[in-house]
Amino acid sequence: MPAGIPAAPSRSGGARNAGLPAVRMLAASDEGLRGRLDAFQESLRDQATPRARS
Repeated sequence: MPAGIPAAPSRSGGARNAGLPAVRMLAASDEGLRGRLDAFQESLRDQATPRARS
């Protein structure tokens, strides 16, 4: 990719991770999407916290 173009590495089955940078860029100008992204990130944090403590 040219410099300045965000790119996410992806692998088979990794479409969710590859799509997150695009959603972050779109959420910068869409408050509704930003709220949904924030909620998604919070749910990931909630899932990861118990795993980190075990």
